Amino acid sequence: MQTLIAGLLVFTVVVSFHEFCHLLAAKWFGVKVKVYSIGFWKRIVWKRFGDTEYRISILPIGGYVRLAGEEGASDKDKGEDKNELPERLFSNKSAWQRFLIAAAGPASNYLLAFTLFAGVYFFHGLPVDNTYIAVAENFPAMNAGLKNEDRIITVNGRAVSSWNQLRVAITEFGGQVLLIEIERDKEFLSLKVKPEFHESAKRWVIGIQPIQKYGNVYNFKESVMNGAKDIYAFTVITIKGIANIILGKISAKENLGGPITVVQMSGSVAKLGFYNFAYWIGIISLSIGFFNFLPWPPLDGGHMAFNLLEIVMGRPLNQEIKIMAFNFGILLLIMLFFFTIYVDLGRLFGF
Repeated sequence: MQTLIAGLLVFTVVVSFHEFCHLLAAKWFGVKVKVYSIGFWKRIVWKRFGDTEYRISILPIGGYVRLAGEEGASDKDKGEDKNELPERLFSNKSAWQRFLIAAAGPASNYLLAFTLFAGVYFFHGLPVDNTYIAVAENFPAMNAGLKNEDRIITVNGRAVSSWNQLRVAITEFGGQVLLIEIERDKEFLSLKVKPEFHESAKRWVIGIQPIQKYGNVYNFKESVMNGAKDIYAFTVITIKGIANIILGKISAKENLGGPITVVQMSGSVAKLGFYNFAYWIGIISLSIGFFNFLPWPPLDGGHMAFNLLEIVMGRPLNQEIKIMAFNFGILLLIMLFFFTIYVDLGRLFGF
């Protein structure tokens, strides 16, 4: 239950902030915002301020805004929009205004990630490479007696001082029984662990994850610089990862994760403390922001691309072409969603 709550909290915080910034941008340009909702489906709590209804809905898995005159509106909304002042309709705004309203969401995700990263550096310090571990349930490490916050010192007599050294040692010894020396509460223990072969990852695992430990805190300027560097580094890594998947250099099945993976990891990270969880929310916010910047209808980036084309061409795009592009984009988005679910389930059940 804690894992589920942590996962839902991450999605809700990140997506609600994303949608709230769409709302702010829309209101700035005079567009009527009909609804701002945290969650989906039926509303359970709601309050109207001005001409916007703010609500909490029954499915807490994100959020949305509903704008007057937006594309893809229901027949009911289209009927209501006919009675609205023309200058309050999203569709009547200039291309550059529509571009900025669409860009506000993913840009806010980058801003949130930067704020969280810099805040962790300022209040808590820089992550330090180490071999402290978090233990996954129902895996060899837990079954052998390893616990969260254990520090692994040696693997079959080989000293390890970083997560990469630890991962390499486990992989190189293959399926051999591992004699692992650990430090726990200033005591030293030796435990035997038999790795298991993970089919989807195609490697031997014992079911552990690294725990971030932190060094000295930084001043404001250093925190801002480190936060910006992390934004840049994560963005570059993501671009290279997508490129390598497209080029077939790495497996999509092994390197993509869907909502189940995010929920699982959110639960694990939440157990490691507030600052680890805050940094994790920043990573997810950055991922959602990057994804939404992609020029892929019906994502924000798709809207931005169409509006940018309209600005360059100096005239509206053909509506039929836009509808075809959006329908095709939605189909691809659904396929990607189910593929990530398949990958997540494969990791869970080993297929």
